[in-house]
Amino acid sequence: MTHKKELQSLLQKLRLARALACKRFPYLAPALLRVSVVPYPAPRGALWQPSLGVDRWWRLYWDESFVKEKDEETLAWVWVHEVWHLLREHPDRCGSRETRKWNISADIEINDDMPQAP
Repeated sequence: MTHKKELQSLLQKLRLARALACKRFPYLAPALLRVSVVPYPAPRGALWQPSLGVDRWWRLYWDESFVKEKDEETLAWVWVHEVWHLLREHPDRCGSRETRKWNISADIEINDDMPQAP
């Protein structure tokens, strides 16, 4: 498979995971569908760790190896987690705080409210 086809396959996997998240959490569907998926993987090292991430403009960034290794169920859970960052306005509320510590704190708060990860 060419790299371009492989990226298209990974984008499709992200779309299917988002659809699964919408089905499992219908009250979050409008927010999930508002997020724009950046159509190419984040550069190596751009995310804190290989995963998914969002910014204040409701764009989803993704790590190629993370999407490859996770199943759609897990990716759906991560989609919901990322949308909660946006709904709680975490990117905007970070301000001048140390971004990495802020993100870890926000992750803990979100995960406390979410069902167990698959």
